[in-house]
Amino acid sequence: MLVVSTMVSFMVSCEESSDPGLTTADLLQHTLDKIENNEGISYDLFKSLDGLEADSIERLKAASKTKENFVSLMADETIDYFSDVVESNKGSFTITSIPTPFSGEAEITLKGLANQEQPSAPPFLDIPGDYSKVILKELEEQKASGRDKWIPIIAFDGGTSESKPLPTESVSLNYEKVKLLASLHTIMMDPNLSDEETLQELDDILSTGNIPPVAVGMLLPAVQKVREAASTQSADPFNDALVQWLDGTVDPAINGGLNRDIIRRIQATAYLAGVYTLLTPEYSDANQDIASLSVLHARYRATIIMAAEEWWGD
Repeated sequence: MLVVSTMVSFMVSCEESSDPGLTTADLLQHTLDKIENNEGISYDLFKSLDGLEADSIERLKAASKTKENFVSLMADETIDYFSDVVESNKGSFTITSIPTPFSGEAEITLKGLANQEQPSAPPFLDIPGDYSKVILKELEEQKASGRDKWIPIIAFDGGTSESKPLPTESVSLNYEKVKLLASLHTIMMDPNLSDEETLQELDDILSTGNIPPVAVGMLLPAVQKVREAASTQSADPFNDALVQWLDGTVDPAINGGLNRDIIRRIQATAYLAGVYTLLTPEYSDANQDIASLSVLHARYRATIIMAAEEWWGD
């Protein structure tokens, strides 16, 4: 099973920020640490799905006439789970409302891909591949309209009255970098790569592509500790909780059970949902909590949609 992680390697100057007591390196580390801490609610998120046991899923499936109906039922059944979990942990975040930019058109777009019927002969349905094309099309349209830069997080907010601006080079994504991020699903799903080889390949590509550490930390979490711990894989709460849920709930509901390809397909699609969210007009880059929760929400909703798609087609 692949628990998607990646590595961040970056050099930052120790020039002073707007706060004379806080260096650029401090700001980046505080931001990455907070993003990683926010991932901790993933265990609560997937715990909230405990009510969807295999027999409950079978009843919903039996009541559905089409895959579209079943995917919608699963999505509707769980629509409030994310907000409920964030609300129960609201003291941990600097937010005025719960960010869910993936709701609405972005989620409808993924549902449309998941609702496609699986052909009986090759080429078979490739949702991550189709999703990547959707992201690239949106990217091209935004570039044509004049947008050529995306900022995952503008400033770190430590809960005080003043937010600290982050260095542009550490948070800025241009067209080429987003295009690169939208292609990484092919590495995640490569059947010829072991989990360790996948992680190394991702690390090499992200480093060569100069993807800023904040973006990597949000989209491919639990990252910066990997190299610091002599290449020992660090904890990844979202994917740990995801795999536990898949093993405990999805596996019994699929004839023949889960396999490595199914898990990787779900993980890759959840990752792409995070990338897509950065391009939505509803996405806010105001601070680390709003941004990381937005991406976490997208990954969570994409996981539920993809799990429903797998349940229907087993």
